[in-house]
Amino acid sequence: MSTPANNFFGHGFYQFSPELMFRIFGPENGFDIRTVQVVEARYPSPELTRNRVAYEVADPAQVHRRVGLVTKRPVIMMVEARKLDHRPLFARAPLQSDYVSAWSEAQASAKSATHKPPSSRRTWRSRVIAMTPRPLHVLLMGWAQRQRFSLANRQFYRKVP
Repeated sequence: MSTPANNFFGHGFYQFSPELMFRIFGPENGFDIRTVQVVEARYPSPELTRNRVAYEVADPAQVHRRVGLVTKRPVIMMVEARKLDHRPLFARAPLQSDYVSAWSEAQASAKSATHKPPSSRRTWRSRVIAMTPRPLHVLLMGWAQRQRFSLANRQFYRKVP
């Protein structure tokens, strides 16, 4: 399968994102995902781009984070999956992995009888953030996100030989 992708990978589950592909073509739906890859095109029409470099995308459930992507160019996502078993379509609805983790942690902490009172001491990081002017804070956070959600992030993306 091949589909256009946009620069909001990881921000919204029901976009064509790697997260959605990993959940749809997962074992619970009778599939085995061989690979999910993205290719950055040089032109708005990706067919015109030669010598494309493909990047294998990490499963967000495996890296325990949203796998985002922000590029200056159009991106195409390709999915290779093999159907192993015929199962009812979405007998279990696909859910975004970071929410599943958060819900599980919330349930576990709700069942836990020991509740620690919140610490009144602020960490040095939270004190620095509180003192940073908002425009500078937003600029720094945007820069950090751009770095984290680039194809250079080897935790999320690996060049395909």
